Amino acid sequence: MPWMDPIMPDSGISKAVWLMSHYPREFTATKTKVVEQWTFLNWFLTESLVQCETILARKWGWTNSLPWPDAFKIGLDTYLRATAFPNMPPLAAYKELERHILSGDVKTAGDRIGPMTWRLARALAIRTQPFVFAVPYDTFAQIIGMGMVEESQDLAITFGTSQGICSVLPVGSLSDSAAVSPIPDSPVRGTSMLFDGIASCGGAVRFVCENYGFITPEGSIDSKRIEKCLDDTQPGSEGIMMLPYYNGGRRVSRCVPVDGKIEGLNQGKLKENIIRALFESIAFITRAILNDFERITGTKYRQIRVSGGPTQNQPFMRILASILGRDVVLFKEVEAGLVGCAVCVAKGLGWYDSLQKTQNALVETSQIIKPDPTQTRMYESLCNQYLRRFANDIGLSPVTEQN
Repeated sequence: MPWMDPIMPDSGISKAVWLMSHYPREFTATKTKVVEQWTFLNWFLTESLVQCETILARKWGWTNSLPWPDAFKIGLDTYLRATAFPNMPPLAAYKELERHILSGDVKTAGDRIGPMTWRLARALAIRTQPFVFAVPYDTFAQIIGMGMVEESQDLAITFGTSQGICSVLPVGSLSDSAAVSPIPDSPVRGTSMLFDGIASCGGAVRFVCENYGFITPEGSIDSKRIEKCLDDTQPGSEGIMMLPYYNGGRRVSRCVPVDGKIEGLNQGKLKENIIRALFESIAFITRAILNDFERITGTKYRQIRVSGGPTQNQPFMRILASILGRDVVLFKEVEAGLVGCAVCVAKGLGWYDSLQKTQNALVETSQIIKPDPTQTRMYESLCNQYLRRFANDIGLSPVTEQN
């Protein structure tokens, strides 16, 4: 499938096929359903079997407008008949699998799923039956919470345990698929999303801080010291370079896993520059992905919308703006995913007649950070130097070679 190539072993499809091929009798003789945890939660709350389209798109490679292609269905059927159902006629094994995994209604963001059951409402001491609405998978909710529905001129970055870098565009606007998808009908039906980032972003920050003494006595990351490090050090980190892949690399499934690295370190270097090298490396990889997205879409992004805890780190946001060479837009609510869920519920309740109008009313920006022209010029060379060194690990060329 174009946006799930290859299908990873931990995907929903792989798990369902494994269950069916290893337990064929138990699987076919029961009403067993293989669903994502969000679908189970919908059922637990409402007793309605409803699947959210963005979750199916991201985890199963299926949407209403782009269901699985015939070649993929035949491949699944061939494998299942070879491993567990040798006597089934062609496509019968696939249809049996489909019956167990693509069940119930499929809802898009903001659709009403149903009322919470009376039994659960009473157990939670809720006097009325509140309605449950479909919200998209976490990154997609963050995209809505940053006002990105139908916004194809800006790039979105979400920071958390992992980092997501996303660009929204109309479904079908790219003639060819890329390693970064696009994922169709995401974050809402009718749009698609390029998706990349660093899988271990938050984990890398934690790992480096633990190893170089930037943890508070209470065990949390010492944010104030980190901000001071970034303020007190200079672009280039005294020649220290870091590949922050300490718990995973890029989020594109076609990229080969590699380990984290640190280079240019010697006894005379201050550990404050190690911290700066960490945050510069995250921004350098982000710059490479930004340029890759611009190459794929033919779009010059106007500005960068950013959400997540690291947005409270003002020195890092200034570094990010200067390396990307774009204005960085921050939001009143740091956790954009919460706002995205609120937007979906407000639309479902009928407060506004479209998701776009709802996000325009509820999403509030707080600050725009502009790049420093002097640092942007310095970082152009430093970024290319970094990407030439780690091109094979990142899977992207230096900026000047992409343009």
